Amino acid sequence: MSAPPSARTDNGSVSLRDGRVVQIRPSRPEDVEKLLELHAALSPATRQARYFTAGGTKRQVDAERLAKADGSRDVVLVATVEGGEQIVAVGELARVREQAELALVVRDDYQEVGLGGHLFPRLLLAAQEQGLQRVELTLLSGNQRILQLVRRHNSRLRQPEHGVVYVTIDVGSAPPTLLSGNVTPAA
Repeated sequence: MSAPPSARTDNGSVSLRDGRVVQIRPSRPEDVEKLLELHAALSPATRQARYFTAGGTKRQVDAERLAKADGSRDVVLVATVEGGEQIVAVGELARVREQAELALVVRDDYQEVGLGGHLFPRLLLAAQEQGLQRVELTLLSGNQRILQLVRRHNSRLRQPEHGVVYVTIDVGSAPPTLLSGNVTPAA
């Protein structure tokens, strides 16, 4: 079993482009309700971009799974505000054999201020620390925000199929500095 990701990759305060500060940390079992609140606060367009549906099926199951990730196999990072009382973003690295699938969602009022750009490289670095070679993402072709983000990280995009883009990022050979982003460890 691989060691959980290091504190350097998954804890810390980050300043966003608009001056707001968020805390990034691993998910915890007590986060289920906060994850459900995050989902409820997402606009239909954001839900569509993340889940490929604007609906809310299986959200309780998803929230429980995300909250219980222990970092040894799947890594789930959350961005919190207001002393940790609100989750405004969640990123997930779900391991499947020697690769992982990465997913990320940011609450609408925290989009376009750099939050995804702080979570994304932490998840890539966690994948590298677990000895994984590849990270994959499945995106809607219209999700330009995440497509811009993945293009900065040694990615290969396969042509859209029915509005879906498949992205592969090689993390096994990338230097950690390419993956780590701006990480400020928690005190």
